[in-house]
Amino acid sequence: MTYEVFDHNATADEHANGQIWSATLWDIWTALGRNIADVLVLESHFQLDGFTTFARGARAIIDADRNLYRGRHAAQLQTIFHRRGIGPVV
Repeated sequence: MTYEVFDHNATADEHANGQIWSATLWDIWTALGRNIADVLVLESHFQLDGFTTFARGARAIIDADRNLYRGRHAAQLQTIFHRRGIGPVV
């Protein structure tokens, strides 16, 4: 599931669109392991408000990695976001 299937219609099912984000988070969890992925995702939430986008969420995760791990996982994260059609995140 990639961003290409995102339904921009005002009546879109947010849960169906959310599968794109949850698949991305699963990819991060699989690539980086439970502990690092959970920390990055949780920390990223402090940078977001109630009106965010996938790209802003991706940026927040990469920022969390930079702040907590000196960007050690940035290349992997960029690849994951790119594969899901989220980005480019710079």
